[in-house]
Amino acid sequence: MRSSTAARAVTAIIGIAIAGCYSPSIEDGTLSCADGRCPRGFMCGSDKLCHAGGPRDAAIDLGTESHAVDSHGDAGAGGSAGVGGSVGTGKGGAGGVAGTSGAAGTGGVAGTSGVAGTTGVAGTSGAAGRGGGSAGTGAIAGTGGSAGAGRGGTGGGTGGIAGTTGRGGGAGGIAGTSGSAGTDGAAGAAPGTSCDVGTQCASGFCVDGVCCNTSCTERCKACDVGTSRGVCTQVTSGPPHGKRDACAGTGMCAGACSAASATACSYPAADVTCRAASCTGATLTLRAGCDAAGSCPAVATMSCGDLVCNANGTACLTSCTLDAQCAAPARPYCDAGGCVAARSNGAACQSTRECASGRCVDGVCCSDACTAPCQACDVQGHVGTCWPVSTGTPRGGRPGCGGTGVCAGYCNGLASGQCFFPGAETTCPCGLLGGTCNQAGSCQTVGGICL
Repeated sequence: MRSSTAARAVTAIIGIAIAGCYSPSIEDGTLSCADGRCPRGFMCGSDKLCHAGGPRDAAIDLGTESHAVDSHGDAGAGGSAGVGGSVGTGKGGAGGVAGTSGAAGTGGVAGTSGVAGTTGVAGTSGAAGRGGGSAGTGAIAGTGGSAGAGRGGTGGGTGGIAGTTGRGGGAGGIAGTSGSAGTDGAAGAAPGTSCDVGTQCASGFCVDGVCCNTSCTERCKACDVGTSRGVCTQVTSGPPHGKRDACAGTGMCAGACSAASATACSYPAADVTCRAASCTGATLTLRAGCDAAGSCPAVATMSCGDLVCNANGTACLTSCTLDAQCAAPARPYCDAGGCVAARSNGAACQSTRECASGRCVDGVCCSDACTAPCQACDVQGHVGTCWPVSTGTPRGGRPGCGGTGVCAGYCNGLASGQCFFPGAETTCPCGLLGGTCNQAGSCQTVGGICL
């Protein structure tokens, strides 16, 4: 009986060597596994014989050692099933567990939980763990997925997929445990909240000292405008806010923000006075208006010509009424509203040098010396011309006509300018007798004797 059994074992070993795999002609329990190895599809039982599909606790796997779970959560690979042994009979042994051919690898360890991020943005989920080994071929059990890195991981890795049981293969691998979800990061501040840096704000923008809804870099926009704090808003007056570039210009001509542009300053034009007109002596400083580029034009002056500045010091005189209002030495006299070198006849004068005629008579420049007692240069309607005086006595310091009483001389418009004396047509008292004037200023009687 023993020799017969041995013969069958030898035959089975030869068949295995030739085929290199499971043969349907090998009967269960007929092949020895004293060295702990069996052909594919068989497992070595406690009776040292190869069995097909035997109980799990009867299987002995002397193949590759299982790998222990490392510190990173990776599952160890399953051991390989032994081959060889004599042919035997009886009920099949337990099937091998997952792995290359031996026991199934240990299930994947859960991935590490995600670390909370510094900002409120959620991190990506951890990658799922790789599946367990396939039955029969003994695939290595999947390792657990690591938790997602970043700001507030949303969850750990998915566990390994259990291996499926193959024909005569071992049991599937154990699924890895899921990792714990990462902690959420802290949320940023809302727009309008005071801040120092952008990381303090939910929007990521800290502008003009407050959390802003945009980067708000335009020169004439700001995030701290009145009731619109936190919203990038147009600045409609005044200088740019915060650290933005200032508008050019100074004084009345300086630029400022307006509703016209978000990116450019607005500048006053020529209608805005940046320098008022002024006048000193006979020099006028002209008014100036802004140049629409932030500057006031250079000082511009002009001469008042023959005249001087007005009493208010704001403009040049346009005419004169006094000699003092004439500035040019060559034209020192005011004549008919203008400054002249010498006055014309009829112009008021104080000396002969003032008059073009060289004659200052009766207070005016005169056409003639006009020395006769009944002549004058200031006769109304004839000022500046030596003219007979029609009534009264001589004027302007001229000597009187002479005579006495009713016979005294007077001016009556004689062209000669001489005095008029009454004659015989005018009676005059003369002693005891009545007489007549003698046209020389005296009263006479018969024979020229006043009796």
